[in-house]
Amino acid sequence: MDNFTLNKNEYEIVKKLVNMVFPKEIIDTNK
Repeated sequence: MDNFTLNKNEYEIVKKLVNMVFPKEIIDTNK
């Protein structure tokens, strides 16, 4: 369960970094 929580937190951080690096259009396309 700790690993799951850690991964979730890391995912949020990665998401913010991706938002900075890539334009929103690319992220929406990946969805």
